[in-house]
Amino acid sequence: MTWETFFTDPSMVALMVGALMALLVAYNWQRDAGNEFDLRDLFIDTTTRRMSPEKTAVMVALGVSSWGFISQIQDGKMTEWYFTGYIAAWGLSRAVSQGLTLWKEKKDGDKPAP
Repeated sequence: MTWETFFTDPSMVALMVGALMALLVAYNWQRDAGNEFDLRDLFIDTTTRRMSPEKTAVMVALGVSSWGFISQIQDGKMTEWYFTGYIAAWGLSRAVSQGLTLWKEKKDGDKPAP
């Protein structure tokens, strides 16, 4: 797919419209004072209230890899190896993240109290 055909391909236009609608729904949830939904939670550590490099990296990687995944499908180049790699990368990322969290909690638990 080239940039010339990007905005004229019906499936890409439908995908962009769907993504825009999802963003508008999320934005409206964000603006609703009675709703606990907060887009910042996707990028900010909920305990320290500071930007989390891990969460930010995950969100950027999710956007880039998902768009690449969709592009492979659009170009007719999707194979089971791309799909397996995509799923494995996200599964492995989550497993490593959980492992590091557990290791950090155990490490912090071994320290004497001040």
